[in-house]
Amino acid sequence: MIRKRFCVIAGLLLGLFLLIFSLNFYFLSRLHEQIRKDTKPRKVAPKRLNFEEEIRRNVVNLGEDYNTRNPKFLAIRKELLKNLRPTSYGNISSVWNTAKEWVVDNEIYPAYGHGLGSVIRALQQEGIVRAKNSPKGTQLKLMLRLTGGQVTIFKPRWYDKDVVFSGPVYSGKDRHTAEVVAFYLGTILNLRWTPIAVGRRINLKEIFRKADRELKETMEVRNKSQYCVYGKCFYCRETEA
Repeated sequence: MIRKRFCVIAGLLLGLFLLIFSLNFYFLSRLHEQIRKDTKPRKVAPKRLNFEEEIRRNVVNLGEDYNTRNPKFLAIRKELLKNLRPTSYGNISSVWNTAKEWVVDNEIYPAYGHGLGSVIRALQQEGIVRAKNSPKGTQLKLMLRLTGGQVTIFKPRWYDKDVVFSGPVYSGKDRHTAEVVAFYLGTILNLRWTPIAVGRRINLKEIFRKADRELKETMEVRNKSQYCVYGKCFYCRETEA
């Protein structure tokens, strides 16, 4: 009798466990599906906008305080332009080591650190030694190792600079220019925790030669001369190469 009662209780507990497990699995699946729907970039028709005209049109609505120029403006602008101007350099390892030493808890580079122009120039022109996929995130990115050992993240250009999307912030694909603007805007606003970013053209034929096996598997060579890449990410598709 005791054994029979024990078996019944064990059976009920097992059934309850399976029921709870099934319900959890069902709700997690539905939640994951909903998140994918909400985060998937929406295809919204782009429109072109003249930013300068928009700024001029809206600047008249600013408060009176903004009509008075800071007396330190010219000096600050001169120092900023000097600091951000790409400059020549000598040993590339010294450039990368200097940039690494800048990083602290609340900033990536100093306010008026000598050498920022050299880092910008090095990012623009140093040779690519190795290339691989950067699978983290939702959209295409490549990890490029430059001469001297510096690892960088490369985002491709999907749209022209003056294309603007209406709707939520995740409409369309990543805009590589946003990274560059964020860097310069952070410098101007004295919020120096945005990564140093530059615009740069790369040759996919060169990337193919320097790519590891995994990246080459996500690249195509069409007509023996046209090199394409679709990469590896959450939304990367072979049809978008």
